[in-house]
Amino acid sequence: MPPKKKPNERKKRELERQKKQIKRNNKPDIKCCSVSSFANINPVNHNSTDSRVPEEIITAESTSVDCAETSFQLDDGIGVQVHKYFEDQRKRKEQKQRYILKRRNDSLYAKREQIENRERKRIERSNPWKRYAEAKKDKERRKKYRKQPSKKNLENARETPCKKLKRKNPLYRETEAQQDKERRKIYREQPGIKDNENARETPCKRQKRNDPLYRETEAQQDKERRKNYREQPGIKDHENARETPCKRQKRNDPLYRETEAQQDKERRKNYRDQPGIKDHVNARETPCKRQKRNDPSYRETEAQQDKERRKNYRDQPGIRDLKNARETPCKRQKRNDPLYRETEAQQDKERRKNYREQPGIKDHENARETPCKRQKRNDPLYRDTEAQQDKERRKNYREQPGIKDNENARETPCKRQKRNDPLYRETEAQQDKERRKNYREQPGIKDHENARETPCKRQKRNDPLYRETEAQQDKERRKNYRDQPGIKDHENARETPCKRQKRNDPSYRETEAQQDKERRKNYREQPGIKDHENARETPCKRQKRNDPLYRETEAQQDKERRKNYREQPGIKDHENARETPQRYHHRNSQFNADVAVETFLSRIQEGPVFTCTCCHRLLYRSSLSLFNEDEFSNTDEDLLSKCRTSKISFDMNEYICSFCKRFLKKNELPSLAVCNNLRLDDTPQVLKDLNALEVSFVAKRIPFMKLLALPRGKQKSVHGCVVNIPVEPEQTVSVLPRVPSSASMIMVKLKRKLHYRGHVFLQNIQPQRVLHALHTLRSINPLYSDITVDPEWMQNSSLDSPELWDSLSSPFEKSSQESSSVNVIPLTTPVIHPSTSTGDTAEYDYDENEEENERSRLSGIPYNTCIQPKDLSSEDNIILSIAPGEGKKPKGFDDDKFSEQLSFPHLFPTGMFGYTMSREKKISIKKYFQSRLLNADGRFAKSIEYIFYAQYRCEAEDVKSCLSIALRKGRQTEITAGDVREKLNNFVRGDLGIHFLQKVRGSPAYFNKMFYDLLGMIRQLGPCTWFLTLSAADLKWTDTIKVLAQQQGKDLSDEDIENLSWKERCDFLRSNPVTAARHFDNRVQLFLKYILLNKQLNPLGNITDYK
Repeated sequence: MPPKKKPNERKKRELERQKKQIKRNNKPDIKCCSVSSFANINPVNHNSTDSRVPEEIITAESTSVDCAETSFQLDDGIGVQVHKYFEDQRKRKEQKQRYILKRRNDSLYAKREQIENRERKRIERSNPWKRYAEAKKDKERRKKYRKQPSKKNLENARETPCKKLKRKNPLYRETEAQQDKERRKIYREQPGIKDNENARETPCKRQKRNDPLYRETEAQQDKERRKNYREQPGIKDHENARETPCKRQKRNDPLYRETEAQQDKERRKNYRDQPGIKDHVNARETPCKRQKRNDPSYRETEAQQDKERRKNYRDQPGIRDLKNARETPCKRQKRNDPLYRETEAQQDKERRKNYREQPGIKDHENARETPCKRQKRNDPLYRDTEAQQDKERRKNYREQPGIKDNENARETPCKRQKRNDPLYRETEAQQDKERRKNYREQPGIKDHENARETPCKRQKRNDPLYRETEAQQDKERRKNYRDQPGIKDHENARETPCKRQKRNDPSYRETEAQQDKERRKNYREQPGIKDHENARETPCKRQKRNDPLYRETEAQQDKERRKNYREQPGIKDHENARETPQRYHHRNSQFNADVAVETFLSRIQEGPVFTCTCCHRLLYRSSLSLFNEDEFSNTDEDLLSKCRTSKISFDMNEYICSFCKRFLKKNELPSLAVCNNLRLDDTPQVLKDLNALEVSFVAKRIPFMKLLALPRGKQKSVHGCVVNIPVEPEQTVSVLPRVPSSASMIMVKLKRKLHYRGHVFLQNIQPQRVLHALHTLRSINPLYSDITVDPEWMQNSSLDSPELWDSLSSPFEKSSQESSSVNVIPLTTPVIHPSTSTGDTAEYDYDENEEENERSRLSGIPYNTCIQPKDLSSEDNIILSIAPGEGKKPKGFDDDKFSEQLSFPHLFPTGMFGYTMSREKKISIKKYFQSRLLNADGRFAKSIEYIFYAQYRCEAEDVKSCLSIALRKGRQTEITAGDVREKLNNFVRGDLGIHFLQKVRGSPAYFNKMFYDLLGMIRQLGPCTWFLTLSAADLKWTDTIKVLAQQQGKDLSDEDIENLSWKERCDFLRSNPVTAARHFDNRVQLFLKYILLNKQLNPLGNITDYK
C-alpha cells in the first residue's frame, strides 16, 4: 500500500519532476541525432535477421555498429564526441560483464549475494508503494512493447504448446480470470489503493468514463457480446458450474444483493438526472424492450419485484426517516390523509386481486421467488421480528384518534362475512396454533418468548381460574374442529416420525401419564376447583357417561391397551410397586351391584356379527379392532393388499381380528386368511334349493351318521361314528321315476339296507330338481365330469314300473276326481348293485330288530330320526325305498382325498378349497373347520351334517395323533403269546390300552384324567366351597334369538321376540347351532367376569379362580 503523501511533499516532487523534464529537453540531441542519423546513413538490412529475435535488440546492435564504423564521415567535432560516447559505453559494458562473471565464479560471494537479493526483494515487496510503482512500470512497458508492429504475432509464435493448450481451454481462462479478479479485489480493498488508481487515470480515460454516452454504448456492446456467447451450446451450463464458493456465498447473501441493487439504483438515478440522458435512453430502446414493457404480465412482475426491493430497503434502520425527511409537503399531506391512504390501498388490493386471478399468475409468482426470499421466510427469527414490528406499528397507528373507527367503518362485506363465519375463524385459529407450535419447538425460541412476556401476561397465567377458562375454550374449539369429516385422519397422518416414536415408547407414555396425573391431582386439591369442574361439564359429557354401552366400550379399549402394555417385561412389577394407598383403597371399595348387572345385560346383547376383513369370520366386537393402515407400516404392501378384502360389517366399518393382525404385524401371512385358499365359491340357486335327501342323491360320498332328536328344542345329536360310503349318483338317479312336470314330488326312504324296516331319511323330493342339480354339477365341478345320465328315462320308467308311471302321470292326463281313486302299491325296487360287492356287505349285515331296539333306547322319544316321525310309512302314499350304499365298501377319510367336497357338493359347488387343497401356509384340521363354521357366509354353520362331520374328523385326527405318539414311545421287544396272556389282565385292569387317549375330549381316559386332577386340587388347595351347574334357557333368552335374527338380516325387538311361538323359536335355534352355542359360552364368561369374579362386587365372597 503506497504511503499517503503530504501536500508539501507532493508539490516538491512535482517541481523536481518538472525540472528534470526541462533538463532532458535542453540536452543536446546527440543520442537522437546519432540514432536517426546513423539509421539514415547506413541502414541495416532487417530482413536478413531471424524473425524470432526481437526487433528492438536488432536495432540497438546495428545502430551501435553503424555509429562505430561511420563516425568520421560526419563533422569532426560532432564525430569525435559521438565516437567517444559509444566507446565509453562499450567499455562500461565489457567491464560490467567481466564483473558479473567474476561474481558468478565466486560461490561464496554468489550465495551471499543471493541472500542479499532475497532480503532486498522481501523489503521491496513489503513496500506497497514500491510494488505499485513496479507493477505500473511493467504495465507501461508491456503496453508500449505490444503496440509495435508484429510484436503480438511474435509473442504468439514463441508460446509453447502447453501454453496454447491452456489458453484455448475456456475453463482455464475462466479460472485464471477469476483468480485475477480476486487478486485485484483484495488489492483494491487496501486503504488508499482505490483513490490512488482514480488519481493516476489519464485525461483520456477520465474523459471516456465521464461520457455517459460512451459508457452506455460500451455496456450495450458488452451485453450483446455476453448474450451471443451464452447462447452457444454448453456455455451457460459451464458458467453455472464454474462459479466459485465465494460467488455462491455472495449471491446467497440477501444483504449483499440488496446493497448492490441499491448502488445500481443510485448510479442509474444520478446518470438519468443529467440533461439529455433520459431522451437518449428512450430513443435507443429496442423493439424487444418495448414489447416487454407493453406486456401487462411483465410490468406486473417487474412492479412486484420493485415493491419487494423497496420494502426490504425501507426496513433498514434510518432509511425510512431519511425518506420522510425529504418528502415534499404535498406528499406529507396526502400520506397523512387516512381517506387517501385507504383509497390507494383499496385500489392496490383490487389491482392485485384482478391480476392474480389470471391463469398461471399465482404459480408464476410463487415460482419466481428468489432463494433469498425463501431463506427469509423460512427464518423463524426474522418472521418473529417482522411480526413484532408490524404489531408495534399497527398498535401505534390505531392509538391515533379516529383511526380505529375509520378501520371498522371501511371493512368490506366480504371481510365481515369471513369474520362472522365460525368455520373460517376456527380454521385460521388452527393454522395460527400450528404455526406457533412449530415455531416454539425451535431451540431458544421458547426462552425468548418467555423473556419478553409482559407482567400482565404473567399475572393472567398465574390465575388458575383464567387458565381453566382458557383451557376449556381451547378444548371446545379442538373438539368442534376434530368433529369435522377428515380432520382427525389428517391430524394423524401429519404426525412426524419423532412423535410416533415417542408415543410408541411405553416408558415415555408412562412418564407423561404420571406427570399429568400429578398435575391434575395438585390442581384438583385447590379449594373450589373440583366443584367448578363438575359444574362445567356439558350435557353431551353427562349423556356419554350415563350410557352403559359407551362406558363398556371405553373400558374394553382401556383393558386391551393395559393388557398389551402389561405384557412387556417388567411393566407389571413396576405397576404393582407404584400403587398408592389411595388406589388400593379405591379397588377394594364397595361397587354398585346395579351397575354390574346393567353392564352384564348390555354386553350380552352384542353377538358375533362383526366380520374380519382378512379371514371373513364372524366374531365378537371384543376380538376385533378397526382396520387402520398406519398400524401396518412395517408390513409389505403386496401382502397387506392381498390379505385385505375390504369386507364391511353391518355397521359399515372395516374390522380385523387379533389373530390376523398379529401375523400381519410380523409381516407373515395369516393361516386363516381367505387368500390362503380358503375362499368360497358362489352356490348356484338350484343347489341352494336342495333338501338333505336330494343332496344325498347327487353326492358321490354319503357320510352315514346316526342323528338323534333331543327332548326339547328339536335339537340334534349324533351317536356312533361317521362312515364314508362311496356311491354312484348316476345309478341312484336312474332309479328315480321321471315325472312329466318339474313340480311333481315323490316320497323317498333312504335306508342302509333295503330289508331293514327302519330308515335314515323319509322326505319328499323333486326328481326334476335332482336331475337339474346333477347337470349343473357336471358343468362346473371337475369331480363330476365322469357322470352320465340316461336320456331315455321315459321309456325305461314306463316299462320298469307301469303302475307307478300311471299313477304319476294320471294327474296330468285325467281329471282330479279320476286320479284320486287310483291306489298304487308302494315301490321298493332296490338299486342295482355290482356283483363284486356281495362279499363286502356281510360285514355290515346285522339283525334289524337289534337296530330298532338300540335306536329306541338311545332316542328316548317317539322319533325314529331327527327329520320325520316313525309312522309316516303307514300313510297311503307311494314311497320309493332306496339304499345307495348297500354293498359298498367304506373308505377312510385319509385315503379319500376329496371326501369333503364329494359329500357336500352344495357347499363346494366347484369342488375346490377343501381341506386337502394345497396352501401357501399350512393349516391344522381344527383351524380349518373353525374357519368354515365361523365364516360370514353361514352355509357351513347351518348344515347339521357338516357340523357332525367336522366334529368326527377332528376327533379322529386327535386319536390318530395320540396313537402315533404312543407308538413312538413304546420299545420294540420280542414277546411270546404266553407273555401277552399274562400281561393282558394287567392292561385291562389298569386301562393301559386306552391311556394314550387322555387328550381326546369325551374318552374314558380323558374323564379319568379330569377326575385325578380334581383329587389333586382338593389335596393341594382344599375342598371346594360349592359346585356351580349352569343350564341354557336359550328358548327364553331374547338376546340369543335377537343375535340369530341379526345374522339373518332381521331386526327383532324384545316385544317381537315375546310374541314368537315355541316352534318359531326352535326354528331360530336350529337355523344356526354354532352361533347359539357360542353365545351361550360368551354369556357364561361374561357372567363369571362381571358378577361372580368381580372384585368390587363379590356376591358370594372372595372367589379364587385356578383355571
